[in-house]
Amino acid sequence: MGNKLGTVVTLLVVALLGYGIYRVWDDYRADNERQRAGAADAKATDATPAAESKPAPAPAPSDEEPAAKPDAPAGPPVVELQTTLGAIVIRLDPERAPRTVANFLAYLDSGHYDGTQFQRIAPGFCIQGGHYDENCEEKGPLRDSVPNESSNGVSNLRGTVAMARMGDPDSARDQFFINLVDNVSLDYPRHGGSGYTVFGEVIDGMNVVDAIARVPIVNLGGAFSARPKTPVVIRKAVRKTAKP
Repeated sequence: MGNKLGTVVTLLVVALLGYGIYRVWDDYRADNERQRAGAADAKATDATPAAESKPAPAPAPSDEEPAAKPDAPAGPPVVELQTTLGAIVIRLDPERAPRTVANFLAYLDSGHYDGTQFQRIAPGFCIQGGHYDENCEEKGPLRDSVPNESSNGVSNLRGTVAMARMGDPDSARDQFFINLVDNVSLDYPRHGGSGYTVFGEVIDGMNVVDAIARVPIVNLGGAFSARPKTPVVIRKAVRKTAKP
């Protein structure tokens, strides 16, 4: 009886051990299969190409015109006196001598200064012209005289252009002069209360002005007491800038 019982116990132990070994092997095999599946998934993921980045679409063409840039403000008027000895370029100052500049340009645009001469040459002082032709005849018609604007703060320095006049401060018409030196004695205020209105300056051709000043002169009396022996004529007076 005792031997049979021992045999049964032995068989039960062996069976239990076999079942345990089988479960361990089954779990091990399942784990391996899961690991292999995970590795395969990882490879598949790594092999998947990354999505290509697409460039941003170009902006659609527009029918609208680009905004126009504002025109640059027009500068002061510039004129050229084409003389028998060369060209003199003058920049006018309508901001500080508006009436005088308007008067001068009205004469210039009408052709009044074409063919007039510098009838007065005063070395060390000025050259003056704008009224007489080369035959010493007066040229017309004349406009009304222009009010004096000498209190504009602009001085009669070398190269500036000013209006000639008689004793009456408001008597300037067509004649003008170019200062050869600094003539501050002509500035406002001077004896009588008014000076000589500066309305522009020579910006090119001062060498021509100096050449005119060196021309020999002759005294013919009156307005021609310092007239050049060989007339220096303004063949043409023109604007260098467009009319406003």
